[in-house]
Amino acid sequence: MEFWKRVLIDTILFIALAGLFAGTGMFYITSAWIAPLASFVLAILNVAIKPILVILSLPINILTLGLFSVVINGIMLQLTSMLVGSANFHFSSFGSAMLIAIIMATYNGEEYLREQLDSLFQNTCQDWKLYLFDDGSTDGTIEIAKTYQKAYPGRIMIRSNPKNLKSARNFFAGFRQVWKEAPAEYYMFCDQDDCWDPDKIECSLKKLRQMEKREGKNTPLLVYTDSRLTDEDGRVTAPSFQKASRYRRILEQTSRGKKRLQRLAHLLIENTMPGCTQMLNQALANQVFENEGFPD
Repeated sequence: MEFWKRVLIDTILFIALAGLFAGTGMFYITSAWIAPLASFVLAILNVAIKPILVILSLPINILTLGLFSVVINGIMLQLTSMLVGSANFHFSSFGSAMLIAIIMATYNGEEYLREQLDSLFQNTCQDWKLYLFDDGSTDGTIEIAKTYQKAYPGRIMIRSNPKNLKSARNFFAGFRQVWKEAPAEYYMFCDQDDCWDPDKIECSLKKLRQMEKREGKNTPLLVYTDSRLTDEDGRVTAPSFQKASRYRRILEQTSRGKKRLQRLAHLLIENTMPGCTQMLNQALANQVFENEGFPD
């Protein structure tokens, strides 16, 4: 009886928290049915796993005057999220900045948008929120985005520009707006016709955190990846953007001696790091906007 009472209480609590933090990306459930499922899974974990963790962490719990129990409860919630599916049940640290903000610029992208949104929600890392800035689409782009917004409460913010800004300025303006109004620890950029690998966010985040550990979190840092080129039907036309582009020839020509300076010059003026492959940290975003590095 106590077991089912706990399930009922947690179900009500999860629904209440999802409503309280709606739109923040800090806590969400995709539907009312996920709440009892997550509560049931959590109750089983509390019976089967939690007692073991409590015993193993007893010395730490004593030293912290019982405060370590909060960590154990967090582990239980994390395990619940993994078992239920982080795309359905997710939470992040309350009171902290959102982990990752993904900025997407759209314009008449209905043909490819669903595939890209699906690839985002299939990523192994789900501690992110998507900010979609539409540039006056006249097709079904907004309707598609709103369908996903409804399916994933709190995960997608949609804003329509009062006038057409064109792609680059739309990205810049959206990035600046997110930085001002909803700062995150990390930022990524997303094209409407991309399709991300399932581990793209996780791998970029892992590498950037490694760099922050070495260089310091207040050091402006950016990582980027290679990418595959495809046709309109999704068939791969080039397995490596860098190898298919002039960037490869630059690297080959400047791999030795004094010619490395020429490589730097090319890196500064050529698009060798497409925005859709990048992840940058908050320190870099702060430096960009505090120094007025991007146009309004």
